[in-house]
Amino acid sequence: TNTWANLTPSSGPAPAPRLTPGSVYDPDGHRMITWSGQGQGAFFNDVWAFDFDTNTWSQFTPSGGPPQIRYGVGHTWDPLAKELVTFAGFTNLGRFEDVWRFNAQGSTWADVSPGTGPLARCLHAACYDAQKHRMIMYAGQNNAGPLEDIWALDLNTNTWTELTPVVRPSARFFSPVIYDTANNRATMFGGQTLLGNSNEAWVFDLWTNQ
Repeated sequence: TNTWANLTPSSGPAPAPRLTPGSVYDPDGHRMITWSGQGQGAFFNDVWAFDFDTNTWSQFTPSGGPPQIRYGVGHTWDPLAKELVTFAGFTNLGRFEDVWRFNAQGSTWADVSPGTGPLARCLHAACYDAQKHRMIMYAGQNNAGPLEDIWALDLNTNTWTELTPVVRPSARFFSPVIYDTANNRATMFGGQTLLGNSNEAWVFDLWTNQ
């Protein structure tokens, strides 16, 4: 019907207001799981679930970890492990290069950082590669400015492989990336570049890595 509906609960627990949290859809629980973000004078590392059947929030009380508070993370949902997978982000402590997994069924955090991989960053994008069971991570920003690399995190081994091709978009951050299931491609639109905001659309073929 092309109409919006406000599902915000009128009462009960709810996350504090924030921007750039890492949110994913959990199809088994028919819920949104959201973590991290930046609020008024604060960063967060709390984890919440929004139940689409009851339109109510509930907060997890995880064991393990948790990761440092942060915002601007790259993240995806691992449908096989039923876990939120997240990479890097930023706080007033600086940028991170760690990889964490949150198991929604057991409510547990695990640091699976492999030790080698992409540079620390924030405001990057990520999506799930269903063909090869990977998280595809693209671009972002570090102290030197916007980035233009693309990497794959193998979700079976938690190891990184760089995929950056010779022909690629200019460096950028704040660029959303989604997975095109039919064509096995990562599709990117927009972002902030050294020349300002972009309206470009690019696709990255995950069969040929270009």
